[in-house]
Parts: sequence; structure tokens; C-alpha cells
Amino acid sequence: MKTFLLTFFLLIQISGISGQNTFEKNFNLPDFKSTDSGLNIISDSMDLLLRGITSCKKGDTVYVCDALLKTDELGDEKWLKFYDLTFPYSLTIREMKTLDGGGYIVSGEAGSPSFGGGWMPCLMKLDESGDTIWFKCFDDIDKDFGIHLEVLGNGKILLQGTGKTGTNEIHAFVLKANENGEKVWDTIIDIGAPRFRGGDFAVISNGDLVLGYKSSPLSNQESLALTRTDSLGNVIWTKILQTNESDNYCQAYMTPLLNGGFVLGYCDPDWDVGDILVHLFGTDSLGNLEWEYVFPKRSPRLRRLITASNGDIIGCGIQKIEEGVTGDYGFIFRMTQEGELLWKRAYQPEQPVPIDIFSELNDVIETPDGGIAAIGTMIDSLPDSSSWSLDVWLLKVDADGCLTPGC
Repeated sequence: MKTFLLTFFLLIQISGISGQNTFEKNFNLPDFKSTDSGLNIISDSMDLLLRGITSCKKGDTVYVCDALLKTDELGDEKWLKFYDLTFPYSLTIREMKTLDGGGYIVSGEAGSPSFGGGWMPCLMKLDESGDTIWFKCFDDIDKDFGIHLEVLGNGKILLQGTGKTGTNEIHAFVLKANENGEKVWDTIIDIGAPRFRGGDFAVISNGDLVLGYKSSPLSNQESLALTRTDSLGNVIWTKILQTNESDNYCQAYMTPLLNGGFVLGYCDPDWDVGDILVHLFGTDSLGNLEWEYVFPKRSPRLRRLITASNGDIIGCGIQKIEEGVTGDYGFIFRMTQEGELLWKRAYQPEQPVPIDIFSELNDVIETPDGGIAAIGTMIDSLPDSSSWSLDVWLLKVDADGCLTPGC
């Protein structure tokens, strides 16, 4: 574990005027040469739970596996667990949530022994130390990947994922499980298009379900859309916000707002200038467009949108350094729910190796002290300085995005 400097800021661990701890750390997850990536983060009281992918080793075999790392509020490691399950093949973790009684629920998928050796969505319950309590998979012909996860107040679990029913047809499903991971019901969401291209999922205050996603109505087009259903998955409305040329570059991200509306974000390829422009769409509670915001040229590639406790929108992703220069910074931005940008900041850890800059932020949360924590990936040298590898990068800033006060 190593602590390092930002190019733009002094390296000191501080408490800001507001009492928000700020710091950054990087983690080399295994003890042997590896390439690590930081993908997801959640808070557990003041602690942080990080999900990364790394290299696991059995005998002489090295393979990719998922890891969870828990830190305290200052980013110091409390425990690290590797999930190299082979039931029946591998496990890919997608999302994790805390449980009111302690511990965690994790969603993902594992290899399926049925249907031609495809995939099946899974749920896994962990105790507070990250040890497995139960592991349940749903080996159904119409389900493949378990992507998003919501824990309901009664202990029930909602799993949202995707499945394939034909060569090119991909649908979204929602599955409800009880507190023991046993299926109660499931349903396929009718989005009115043959291909669901992935996005975000949320349960709002009245129990309705909301999907923000891309879909492909035609082979050479795709639409950016919102679908709202009742608590059983019956569609109430679908609103298409944009239709583009089909591309495999940009993902859709969505977050419900405290004013009842939604924000849907997309890194919109501008093929005329050879650039990627982040485009945000703000809607009312019925999915009607109320505002748009487009970041300028060389804008970031979006990786996550969340809603802060005061209603603001917080996002993170990857920022190109400048035109003609190879490399990326991680970035975070904050805006009001009315679409007014408050700030956007780029962060680049100081690399100990002289190669192209590489840093990214893949997930972001608001912490209980009102600050912001983000996880991503950076380049670091191996302990013997013989070469370099990718490490998990953890960044904690204050509510204004500052590592030091008044940045």
C-alpha cells in the first residue's frame, strides 16, 4: 500500500474546515506481479468498501478474479478478501450494498453449466469481514448477467440484469429474492426495442422501478431512454431522449433526483470533430425533458452519476489531458439538480514511471461527513522498481472537490 502526491496539490492528510477528511491512497492488491483496477465503492458507516479486479493464483495458474477491500475513514486497510470462486466456473462481481443488520449483498454472474455454457446471475451475502454466508445463482434460460442491486426495507432484494433470448435480442429483467437469496418472482421489462444496451437501475420512494439505458430499435441506430415501471415491473411509461448512430463506446448512466426527476448521462460521440462530449439530460418525474448540459470539447468519459444528500448531481469519469497529448486524468464534477455546473476538477496522481499518464475514476459516492470518495485506477511501479503495474486508486476530497481547502 502506498501513498502518493497529486500533481496539482500538496500531499498531506488533512481535515478541512468542515471536518471532512481528505486523502488519497493506492493499493497493490496481491503480493505478486499484477494489474489491478478499482471499479466500485460504497460506504459502510464511515468505512469504505472497495471492489477491484486483480490476479489470483492457484498453483502455477494466474487468473483474473474479484477482490473486496475495506478501509477505515482515512483509507487505511482493514481487510482484503479475494473471491476466486469456481462455482461452477468463475464469479464476476458487479455491485455491492450494505445491509442494515451488518454485512453486504453482492450481485454478479457466474458461468452456467446449462444452456451451452453461458452465464447465470448470482447473489452473494457476506458478513462484516467479507466472508461468504450464502451464494445463490439463478440458472434460467432467459437470464445471464446480474448487474444492479437494490436492498428493500423488508430485507428483500431486487436484482436487475440482462438476458438473451435470440441471436441479437437482449432484454432487461428484474428478479426479487427473499433475505435468503431465494427467488420470489422475476419479470422481463418491456422497453419496446429488441436490444437493451445496459444502463442504470433505481428504486424510488413509492416502490416504482426506473431504468436509464441505451436500446437498439434498428441495426444502425440506438436510443437513449428512460423507462418507469410499477413495483412489479409493469411499464408505466418510456421516454426516448436521443437517437444516435449505433456505437459501442458510450454507456448510459442515470440517477433519480430529490425533486422527483431524473438525470440521464451519456458520452456522446461527436464524429464531426472526432471528440467525445458528455451530454446530460434532466427530466421531470414523467420523463419529460427539462434541461440539457453538454461538457465542452475534450470533455470526460462518464463512468458514474449519483445524487448527493442535498439534491446535487455528482459524477466521475476520465478526462483527456489536452489536445495532442496522450493520457488521461480522473475527474469529478458537481452540479445542481436544475443543471447548473458548480465545479469540475481533474486529478492526476504523480506517477513514479516515465510513461504516458494513465488515471481514471470509475465510481463515486458521497461520504457521511459530506465529502466525496472515488475509486479508479492508476499506474505505479512494482516494489522492486523493475517495472510498472496498474493499482487501485482511492481518492477522498471535500464537498467542493478539494484535496486541500480552497483549491
